[in-house]
Amino acid sequence: RTEGFRPAPNGAVNRRSVAEPIEPRVYPWVSILYFHGPAEPPPAGDNYFDTGTQKTLAATSSSGLNFNLPTGTPNVSGGVGGGESGHGLKNAVLGNAYFRTFEYDGNVYAFSNYGPIWKAPNAATPWETTNTTADAWTEGPVDTNPVYVDLAARYDLSPGGQPPRHYAGYTGDYGTKDMPRKGGPRHFATLLQDDGKTLEVWYTCRGDKPERIFRTTMDLSQGTWETWDTAVSDTDTVHQEMLRPELDWEGADQPLDFSKNGSETDENQLRDPYLFCDADGQIYLFYSGEGEEAIGIARVHPRDTDGDGMSDDDESVAGTDSADSNSVFRVEASFSTDPDSVCWFSASGRTYQLDYSTNLISWIPLHQDIAASPPTNQHSIASAPGENSTFFRLQVCQ
Repeated sequence: RTEGFRPAPNGAVNRRSVAEPIEPRVYPWVSILYFHGPAEPPPAGDNYFDTGTQKTLAATSSSGLNFNLPTGTPNVSGGVGGGESGHGLKNAVLGNAYFRTFEYDGNVYAFSNYGPIWKAPNAATPWETTNTTADAWTEGPVDTNPVYVDLAARYDLSPGGQPPRHYAGYTGDYGTKDMPRKGGPRHFATLLQDDGKTLEVWYTCRGDKPERIFRTTMDLSQGTWETWDTAVSDTDTVHQEMLRPELDWEGADQPLDFSKNGSETDENQLRDPYLFCDADGQIYLFYSGEGEEAIGIARVHPRDTDGDGMSDDDESVAGTDSADSNSVFRVEASFSTDPDSVCWFSASGRTYQLDYSTNLISWIPLHQDIAASPPTNQHSIASAPGENSTFFRLQVCQ
């Protein structure tokens, strides 16, 4: 598995003419490739969480295309060579396998296999280390990490035993198929929401039946990185189930069984989630199906519990009730007999902004920092320019 981090932009387009040679592309950023594999010699550590000898490593590229070491790199034999000067594989072991990185407040962090969070020593050069046989990144507390704790040490996993907190996939059913850590997260996907503080965390768990994709969130503005926690949505699975095998190529035609450590094919399970945000803001989920045999892509739709057309996340921002379809942020023109004003449902603690446009492309603020006056607000639009067609937009500011 690989993960691109800080991908290089398109840069300057190559040009060709009769009189000109091809101009080199200019890439102002460095691309970092995180991947995992056996580390030699295996660094000292707790193999219970280190996935054997597999560790996360890093390589860089100025183009995002060539992560090889340059030909003739000192003290390196073999390999394909042909890499860019100053780039290629870094001589550093970052931490446990399966890193999925994310940035916040000028620092770089990663979820690893089994769920602990790691912090990079340096955001610009996260491979910095003076000891190439030890983990360069700092691992957060295993017993308080936000998605997984040491089940073997903290839980009573005997038949009929109950854990102190329910975890995704926990049903009280105990398998014996190579499962030393029932319910431990395996693969992660992360994406920072537009508010700059809420982190989407999607993951799968070994030991699930079937292994499937769950979602939760973390508020990174609360506490420190060692104490970040996830939002618990229910008592059966902890987090929201997003996708399970439904099609044959996903493994729906295979018998149900506990997922186990290691690669598997021809299984009723999903793995390896990855979240991709396109240029238009649409989010897509990439994942593997039938264990690790197929690759799928799904468009992510925001959850709308009450079916009123507004996502639960948007209702949280607006201060409306996501479980009540009559509680929704909308303009109610029928509430007002004044044609030069608009009226809308408002909520405590919010402020609003009215914008206008004559072409639905360029929007100009008309009134800003309008305080809420629940249950409704009414505000004048008489000061807007008297065009033949004037459109208005209402926004929740906080």
